Amino acid sequence: TLLDIIEVFFSNIIDKQLSFLTEFIQDHIDSFNEDTKKNAMKILNETRKSRHVLRLTVMLIEKLKSLAPRELLKLFNSFKEKLSSL
Repeated sequence: TLLDIIEVFFSNIIDKQLSFLTEFIQDHIDSFNEDTKKNAMKILNETRKSRHVLRLTVMLIEKLKSLAPRELLKLFNSFKEKLSSL
């Protein structure tokens, strides 16, 4: 299904691309000058956040893909309402 393809796509980003970027920055950060090091740390933190967001997304896809569209819409609206109050 389309959701399976999206799930695999996000998993690939997590497992390969973001992992490679994180590893590269960690392996080379000591060779950066201070300004570059500061920017690299920002990128590293964003990469970590992105990994968590994508993992959560994959988990949600796994749990929600079996729901009927009407149930999913109801859950979506409830979640959207809660997020807007944060």
